[in-house]
Amino acid sequence: VRVRSALRDSEARLRLVTQSAKVGLVVVDLDYRYRFANQAYAEIFGVDLNTLVGRRVEEVLGEAFRKDIAPRLERAFAGEAVSYEASIPLPSGMRHFAVTYERSVDPLGRPIVVAVIFDITARVEAERRIAASDGRFRAAIDAVQGILWTNNAAGEMEGEQPGWALLTGQTQAQYQGYGWAAAIHPDDAQPTVEAWRAAVSERRVFEFEHRVRRHDGAWRRFSIRAVPLLDAAGEVREWVGVHTDVTDQRDAEAKLRESEEGQRFLLALSDALRPLREAAAIETAACRLLGRHLKVGRAYFGVIDEANGRARVEQEFVAEGQPSLIGDYPLSDFTWSIEPFRTGRSIVVEDARTSPLIDEGGRAVTIGLGLAAFAGAPLVKEGALLGVLIVADPRPRAWRAHELELLRETGERIWAAIERGRAETALAESEVRFRTAAEALP
Repeated sequence: VRVRSALRDSEARLRLVTQSAKVGLVVVDLDYRYRFANQAYAEIFGVDLNTLVGRRVEEVLGEAFRKDIAPRLERAFAGEAVSYEASIPLPSGMRHFAVTYERSVDPLGRPIVVAVIFDITARVEAERRIAASDGRFRAAIDAVQGILWTNNAAGEMEGEQPGWALLTGQTQAQYQGYGWAAAIHPDDAQPTVEAWRAAVSERRVFEFEHRVRRHDGAWRRFSIRAVPLLDAAGEVREWVGVHTDVTDQRDAEAKLRESEEGQRFLLALSDALRPLREAAAIETAACRLLGRHLKVGRAYFGVIDEANGRARVEQEFVAEGQPSLIGDYPLSDFTWSIEPFRTGRSIVVEDARTSPLIDEGGRAVTIGLGLAAFAGAPLVKEGALLGVLIVADPRPRAWRAHELELLRETGERIWAAIERGRAETALAESEVRFRTAAEALP
């Protein structure tokens, strides 16, 4: 009797202590019956506290008990400290709990499990909202081909950066701190670091553009924007940035500029050639305009005389400091180029020292003339090679497609202007002869 009275007194004290607690607290016996429950537990599960003690847990929690709770209670009765999180559908909706089970004994020495239940629904839902927001943000970044990254308050990359690793192929150890700069183009790395440090120091939005070496070795151009995230005290907590690939956009813009510049050049060329009649004047004007527009070391028109095996440079444009090439040359020095030119094909050489187009004899002559890089467009009429318009540089150079197109178009316009000049000259001479003959009539 005294033991049972002590048990009742113990349960009464426990109830008094726990009724005001914000967490659910229950005691379960080996039959999985409630031996004790506080008010918070009853409110969580929407049951009457006065009818809870003595009922089986399965009656209150249903399927959730059979599926998740019973196996864990069995482990707890076996002496294992059990902690887990669970989601349980209740009349009030889906609720989320953090639960701990710990084995004990009652005053009679019988085994019991004390369960503490924390309602973490607000936390879980907040985490899900944050995850959904992050997901939408990352989806938006992906939609604009963006690479998301973060830096600490000091502007150093730290921790795992999956986007950056996927882009550059750098390992986490390689991109930590300022290691990411190793993936930036050598011409852009130092200016990027300096601009980034200034933005971090001044706590302002960072906007920049540079080239990044992709994991496959290709260089891609990126636009960068990074902003500081502040804490409640107004201090920088971290930096969040996005790299957006703008390579295709910049290429399209460059092609548009090149097209517009090319059209302006051709208009200027037409205006310059229109009043000219003499072939020498036409060639000189065209070479000068083309050489300056392409910023080359020289531009010249070579007249080809295959019958006599000679090539003659009569007119040229040379940049300051470059020697003149005006004069006669034997075609035998350039036999490697004659066949392509004769069939109307242009020749493009980016580095005369290594180009497979040039034979060894021609290579020595070409390098000796200071033509480290050159491109030539032939003038072929009625199957005869009449001349070649050439632009050249004293250093190796990668010729762009629009430059080669302007070279070919300029060559065609030179010939058209020469033919027009000859026709106009012939017409003027004919008119003079006609007037002379007319004046001689009685």
